[in-house]
Amino acid sequence: RGYILRGVVKFTFNFATLLIFVIFEIKKM
Repeated sequence: RGYILRGVVKFTFNFATLLIFVIFEIKKM
């Protein structure tokens, strides 16, 4: 059960980082 929660947190963190990077790239254009 703990592994699932950890996986969700890691996935959310990675997704948020990717989203911020994409927004930053779009703003730069």
